[in-house]
Formats: sequence, structure tokens, C-alpha cells
Amino acid sequence: ERSDFTCLGAGRLETTRPGTTELAFIATWAKRLRKSTDHATGLDLIELEQHASFLQPDRHTGLGAELIRIWLAPMPLNAAMPSDDAGPSTPSAEPDIRRLFAEREVALISPQLAARTDELDVRFDEAVVPPRALSLRPRLGLQPAELRAPVQLTAFATAAATTDGSLGPPIDIPMSPSGDAGRVRVTNQKLRTVEPLDLKADRIGVRLCKVIGKPEPEVSNIETHGHVIVRQKRKPGEPPLTAEGDRMYLTVEGPEREVIHLFGSPAHLRDRGLHIEGRDVHLDRAANRAWVNGRGLLQLPMPKKSPLLPTSAESSFLSLGDSTGDPDLDVWWDEKMEFDGQTAKFLGNVRAELGLTRMKCEQMDVELLARLSFADPDLQQQQPDLKSIHCHENVSFENSTYEGTNVVQVVRGQMAEFTLDQARDTAFAQGPGHMKLWQRGKNNPAGLAPHDVIQANRPITVVASDWNYTRVDFKGQMTGNIKRQRSMFHDSVRIVHGPVKRPPDTIDRDNLSDEAGTMRCDKLEFSHHSKDASSPTDYLQLVGHGNAEIEGRGFYGNADEISFDGSKGLYMLRAYGNQNAMVARDSVRGPRGNATGRRIEFIKSTNFLSVDRVTGASGGQ
Repeated sequence: ERSDFTCLGAGRLETTRPGTTELAFIATWAKRLRKSTDHATGLDLIELEQHASFLQPDRHTGLGAELIRIWLAPMPLNAAMPSDDAGPSTPSAEPDIRRLFAEREVALISPQLAARTDELDVRFDEAVVPPRALSLRPRLGLQPAELRAPVQLTAFATAAATTDGSLGPPIDIPMSPSGDAGRVRVTNQKLRTVEPLDLKADRIGVRLCKVIGKPEPEVSNIETHGHVIVRQKRKPGEPPLTAEGDRMYLTVEGPEREVIHLFGSPAHLRDRGLHIEGRDVHLDRAANRAWVNGRGLLQLPMPKKSPLLPTSAESSFLSLGDSTGDPDLDVWWDEKMEFDGQTAKFLGNVRAELGLTRMKCEQMDVELLARLSFADPDLQQQQPDLKSIHCHENVSFENSTYEGTNVVQVVRGQMAEFTLDQARDTAFAQGPGHMKLWQRGKNNPAGLAPHDVIQANRPITVVASDWNYTRVDFKGQMTGNIKRQRSMFHDSVRIVHGPVKRPPDTIDRDNLSDEAGTMRCDKLEFSHHSKDASSPTDYLQLVGHGNAEIEGRGFYGNADEISFDGSKGLYMLRAYGNQNAMVARDSVRGPRGNATGRRIEFIKSTNFLSVDRVTGASGGQ
């Protein structure tokens, strides 16, 4: 028998499971209860108005709102009548709930979810056969609290957790009776001492799937709209996991196969220092993959001491600065990002900041030394260090190094491709490209007076300066060793060096000052050496191979190989086969003099010249 009725005023409805006194659900209201038939679906419809609540004690689930609608399979009259002092109703069949809808000041609490919203819609799909092998790991599903703990995302994975209560107080839900055949009523006992995931949004939709042979349905989909905020408290001292956006879709495709789709202007995912930002953010736990369509930002916390981040100013082209200030790796892009927990790929006008280093390119790959797990809550993870950074197309970078508050080094470069590999301690660049280095207070590789200077792109003027400038142009490849501070440049190499007033001043290689010099060669070895007993300051060593030429104000030389020792200001020119080395230099006693031989040693600052196996000489010496 089915009947419609209305109950005015405050009331309470209790339903027990067949043949027991165990409460199936409890409903309360302050204004009205109305039971009717929904002719569109053929289901019974129960409406609770004003300060309404709907509780399922044995499932530790409760719903509160100003209006609650419950769709059930048709029930006999005695199963749906409000209770009186005689006790709860005893239906012949367990209530079969098909849909829950609530609006205005809605609060939901379950073992998996604590939600606050203006509108909640929960739908139950038809029963399905369970998978043959179900994972025993925690997953997002409405299961009894005694079977599992609340879940959280650990690096966006599920694990036991608590809530910070920032989205509102929990609903009090009565516990199931234990060894007590008497009647169970609402108490002030809370659901659990450990709270579930906190979710807040303007509208929330949940789709549950009933599984044959299992007492509880499982979540197959959560959809939220408007001011979406998800929080999950971490252990003491750690910030909570948070997800924020305008819309969120969470689909469960199977055990440990949750996929999150987050949309916003922008949307944010944050966990343990990791931050993903974008308008179109996605996370697939089973694939251990996160991706963003369109522009966005990825922030990865780096260890404060990283081999890729030298903390000494004793570095050269291979350095990418120190981690002073913000040690995070921040990467922006315009087109797309994919991250599998170890390798992140960025596409479209990519900009990156690491410490005091800024890099730009069209494509960038960042690889970590270890993989972050989005799926394993039990994995004890420490923040992995960088393994490598690989930049493609229109690459440029800039770095500054500080001693205290003073800038002591600036490095800039442009090339077609650039890679730093921490595992191998190597660097690689593909030309054509150039690299520029400014160093404060360094030894002058030309071995000349330290106070003569040419200002960048200005008429020759002698002024005081504490900065030395070096630029290397190359058309082939650059390879380098990070620890040894050595690099090799290939194909049409040209290096210019001399003092300047300050960065970003440069030197015009076609209008050199007394202090400046240049070298051209097919291949250049460039090494930086720290000060030692033989040299009170840092110095450079250069070796140019193949069609090597040197030029400075007042001198010129060529040879098969030209080396320079910055600690002594010594040039050494060597010839091979039947070739000769040559040096031409101005003389204070007459015209320019030329010297040729198999090997020539030359120090301009002291006018020292030594020729081994002389083959010719002319002019003043």
C-alpha cells in the first residue's frame, strides 16, 4: 500500500532494517515533512523542510540542509510514517534510496567527505558486478568507517588524514549499536576523531554506483561548480593539501584510478610545496600523470643545497647561480605541460626561474633524480633534487651571483639548445649562440694594468673599473664539466675579453681598447681556476685550436694553437707540420715588428717575447 501524507511542525522519522532494531536512517525537520509519489520516476519522494537532517548511523553518514528531498523505491505505508513513543517503524524491506537532493546551507559528512555547499545532488546508479580483483588500498568511495579510514591526497594520492575544520563544523551522527538491542537515538557523539576531506563549492553533484555483494555504494563521479575549495590537513607542521578552482570533476574508473579535472581562472593544486596552476588542470593517479592544457605555472621545491646551484662566486659559464632567496623551480608556459612525477615537459614560450637564474625557450624538459608518486600513500618521499634541465629553441638565460649583498658575477647566454645534466655533471649547448660573463674584481686575463678600461660602445676612455667582461660566440656545440669548470666551444669560435665599468656594458670587438683582446679559432677550451698559492686571484686559461688568431691594441698573432695562462698573462703560440706561428706588435723604438717561429711566448704587460726555432723577424722588437 502506498499513500501520500504531510506532517506539519517539527518531527522525526526513523526506519529500521528488516527483522532488527538497527536504524537504517533517521530524518528530522522543523517545519514540514511531505511524502508523495514522483510521477515522473514512479519513486516515493520524501521532502524535509527547515533545519532538516538525514542520517544513516551505521554508515556514519549525515546530511543537513534547509530543504532535503529523498527519492526511494516504493515503500509500504508503515515504513514511512513518523515515529512516536511506541518506537521506530519496521519495514519489511530495507529502504532503497535512489537520489538525495539538498539546498540552502547544506552540510554533508561521511567517512570520505565533509562538504559545505548551497546545493547537493547525490544519485545512485544501478547495481553492477564488482571487479574480479579489488585493491585493498584506500580509495575514494562511500564505505563503512569500520572498514576504512578517511582519505586524503598525498602528493595527490589517497591516505589516512584529518581535516582542519575550516569549511565548517561536522554534523553529529549517532553510532551503530554494539551489543545493545535497545533503541538508538541521536547523541552528541561525533562521527570520528579523524575528519575526512573538506570540500566547499556552490554546487556539488555526486554519483554513486551500487556494487552487488557490497553493503555500500562506491563513488564513480564528483562534480562541483562555483568557488571550489578542497582541503586536506597534513601532519602537524605541514600545510594542507588544497585544490581551488571554479569547477572540479573527479571520476573513478576503477581501484586506484581516480582522475581529477580542475578548471578555474586560474585553478590551483598545492601539496607539500608542489604547486600547479592553470585554467585547465588534470591529474590521473593510476597513470601517475598531471597535465595542464593552455598556459600555467608549476612550482617545484628544491633542496636548499643543489649541485646545480653553486654557492660560490668561483664559477663561470657553467654556473646557474645559487638558491639565495627562493629555492623553488618556477616554470611558466603558454601552451601545455605534462608531468609524470619525474619528468616535466613544457611547451610554448617557457620561462623558468631557479634561485637567481632565469631561463627562456620554446620547449623545456625538467627531470628529477627520483619520481614523486601521485598514487602511493605509504611511500615515504623526500623532496628530490634536479637531475637535468633541457631547453630547446630560442634559448636564453641570465644568472647573478652574490657575495652578501654585492653582485659579483652575471652570466647571460643565447643559443639554439641548452642542457644541464646533474647526474653527469655536464653542460651542453647547441649553437649558433653566445655566452657573456661579467665578473667583479677578477684578474685581468690580458695581464695588463687593472685600471685601464673601455666603456661599452663609447669612445676609448680610461676610467676606474672593478668588472671584467668575457663573451664567447660559437656556431657549433659547447660541452662542459660543471665541477671542473671547464668548457669546450666548437666551430667559428670568437672570444672577446676586457674590463668594463659595470654590467651590462660590453666591448666592441672591432674597436678594442688597450685593455681588451680577442681570439678566434675553430675550437676553444675555456677553464676557470680558483685562486691558489701561485695566483692571489681567480684566473682563466684558454686554448684555441685550429686557425687561431689573437688581437689586441698594439699586437696581433696567429698559429695552429694559441693558449693563454691568466695567472701569468702569458700567451703561447704553437705551429704544427710545416706551419709557423707569428706575432706582430708595435714597438716604442720604431715600426711594428714581426716574429715567426715554431713556438712563441708573449707577455704584453712586460713586453716579454720568446721565440723557439725562429724562422723570421722584422721591424722593431
